[in-house]
Amino acid sequence: MFGSIYLYGQVYQLPNAGFENWDGNGSDDEPTYWNGFPSASCDLSFPASLGCGTATETRHAKSTDIRPESEGNYSIKIFATVINILGNDVTANGNITTGQIRIGSSTATDPQNYNISRTSNSSLSQEFNAKPDSIVFWAKFECPSTSQNARMSATIHDSYDYRDPEGSDSNAPNHVVGKAIKNFTRGNQEWQRHSVAFDYSYPATVPEYILLTFTTNMIAGEGSNNDILFVDDVEFIYVTSLNEITVDGSLINGFNPATLTYTIDAECGSIPSVDANSTSNLANITITQTDGSGPATIEVTNGNESSTYTINFNFTHKTYIDDDICQGELYN
Repeated sequence: MFGSIYLYGQVYQLPNAGFENWDGNGSDDEPTYWNGFPSASCDLSFPASLGCGTATETRHAKSTDIRPESEGNYSIKIFATVINILGNDVTANGNITTGQIRIGSSTATDPQNYNISRTSNSSLSQEFNAKPDSIVFWAKFECPSTSQNARMSATIHDSYDYRDPEGSDSNAPNHVVGKAIKNFTRGNQEWQRHSVAFDYSYPATVPEYILLTFTTNMIAGEGSNNDILFVDDVEFIYVTSLNEITVDGSLINGFNPATLTYTIDAECGSIPSVDANSTSNLANITITQTDGSGPATIEVTNGNESSTYTINFNFTHKTYIDDDICQGELYN
């Protein structure tokens, strides 16, 4: 990821979410805005530090194996290897992250091994100031075991050097805004689309960064050197549909979240009261309604997405007969 430039503003999607752009064509080069083992921080103590060269070997590659109907040409392939440190064989899981891999122990499960957002370094962190409803990604997981789980972990956090796992920093959980985590088996070992909702029941409220990681095993040090995970086309979803529209307190007949235009009968001279509920509790609703025969519009915004529902009124004398014609009226 080094040498990349990204101008920070309102960020709703990841840059290079489809792994199309790479920092170079060398075997150690990484997808732009992502980091693997070559850019890891290996902080092993002597004599284990003699194994840092092996620990930071490349475990990813640019791949032309892409998900169905992709508009891109590449995905990322991450893979596990078995390495030897001081005579001990250790499975090093394939790992790609928007932060930095930190190697603090030769014991895979040691909490001193983690991925971290280095917020002072834009090459080792990903600024992200939105709250999506969910994350979608495509993955193809090849491994000998039918029960082994690969893992996707996404944590939106505030301006703090958050680490995943959190075990070595008791303060880290206080900086979490939202999480989406998916452990998944190989299935048929073909491309699968995964969708995971974010959980925002965490202490922090201001999104500023995201630490996103894909790994070949949900348990550090588990698996085999035959484990391969392909990932493609990561996307954040912002839902802008409604699940309900009411006029004068009554539900619209035939309402469908995908239908954006309705025509409703209303009493001549009345100003119908329109209300609506959004599918996502993260969305904002703005209802605009004019006097007379004009329609009501309901704009739903969420992230950088929006939808507009329109309610047209057919004003009629429904309760009495009158020769006076109101604007927009049709006789019943």
